Amino acid sequence: MYGTTAFLIVGTLWRLIRYAMRFPVWGDEGAVMMNVMMRHSWHELLLPLDRGQVAPIGFLSVQYFITRHLGTSEFALRLYPLLTSLAAFYLFGWLAWICLRPLGAMFAIAVAGASLYLTRYSLDIKPYGTDFMLACLLFILAIKWMRSPLQWRWPILLIGLLPFALLFSFPSVFVCGAVTIAMATTLIRCKPRPIAWGVFAIWNIMLVIVFLLVFRINTAGQYQNAGMAILPMWERGMPPANLLKFLLWVIDVHTAEMMAYPFGGKNGASTLTFLFCVAGIVTLIREKQRPLLVLLGSAFALTFIASVLRRYPYGGSARVAQHLAPAMVLPHIG
Repeated sequence: MYGTTAFLIVGTLWRLIRYAMRFPVWGDEGAVMMNVMMRHSWHELLLPLDRGQVAPIGFLSVQYFITRHLGTSEFALRLYPLLTSLAAFYLFGWLAWICLRPLGAMFAIAVAGASLYLTRYSLDIKPYGTDFMLACLLFILAIKWMRSPLQWRWPILLIGLLPFALLFSFPSVFVCGAVTIAMATTLIRCKPRPIAWGVFAIWNIMLVIVFLLVFRINTAGQYQNAGMAILPMWERGMPPANLLKFLLWVIDVHTAEMMAYPFGGKNGASTLTFLFCVAGIVTLIREKQRPLLVLLGSAFALTFIASVLRRYPYGGSARVAQHLAPAMVLPHIG
């Protein structure tokens, strides 16, 4: 318990120190904020962004409010990322405690607290920290629901969170889809009363409705407008059609930045952390944590399918894979 508290304190201090260092605004951050500051009204945020940028309307709305009321200093612009970074770190700690044994949870929190990409990207003026935060919260509620499929509390909380998740984080749809897959396998296995299937149906109906609405008012226009600019940047996360190149791509993408927790990088620099992840998966299987693996693995699978369809990258960068970070750190320690 004392070790966990110490790691939480250190992780918190590191995030606060990086925030206090007031790093200069870099290219993409500035491009997003120029879009926010140049809009004369909130409704204009619903229009496609300029400068090859995409960002969810929820994130843009918060930054719009901040620039109008707190100014445009680095401290003001990074205030929301700081708050989501801290919330994500503590939510991940909760997730680790409900999934792993105490010692494993403690080390998982240490890895999350020390990981450069989780700290750096969550403090950027971009929605990456929100991706991580919402993924942790969705995973927590999903696990609670899977363990108590007859309780109404968890699916109600999930349904209530759903609009915010999709409005504030584009890749959260993959995590929501993973909840559907994992919950379906849970209900098939435990054969509950029909009411449980009814609640499950409501969750899925809401997921489809909210996704289509958000796609219509926010996502579609942005991606259509910025597609020519972002697709080349996403190319490394898109699987090639050639079989040999595909196999090499699979190796590269799983031993590069996407798996860099707590350390790693390009050109196979994350090989060791990938092997730790594989060992953790084996341990979770031995401990009969298959429902958890279905949940975490489905988020990977849906993101991979999106990359095959060239709609969203599967790895190639840690920034676009923050929604998968909880699913990568947990098996490290499993």
